[in-house]
Amino acid sequence: MISNLEKIQYLCMTMSTSRIYHSYHLDVAQNGSDRICYIILPERLKESEREWLDRMAEEHSASMVVISGLDWERELTPWKAPGLKAGEFAGVSLYGLFALWASCRTHLFEGVASVSGSFWYDKFTEWFSSR
Repeated sequence: MISNLEKIQYLCMTMSTSRIYHSYHLDVAQNGSDRICYIILPERLKESEREWLDRMAEEHSASMVVISGLDWERELTPWKAPGLKAGEFAGVSLYGLFALWASCRTHLFEGVASVSGSFWYDKFTEWFSSR
């Protein structure tokens, strides 16, 4: 069975422009470099933000991949756990939690930034401390 992380890596490596694949939406700015910067966002980029993505790819000599359209509870959580309010995750950022969790599951990433990670997630700090 293919993990969510492997699916995302496959999607990012096979897409070369803005496209929708199943529920995922990818915006890609290619630079020709082997370096890839993955950014997970809750919503698709606006047209005005595409220019920013192209500039970042050029400035940082890396292809930029923005992934949006992920299902929070199914694809961004490491395991089933209760939310802050009876299993609800609406309005809570799980993107930072996913970034850190994914970086611990593979050696494919050179660096990870977890911005506002949901480290309150049930048993996450214990799991991370054991790494």
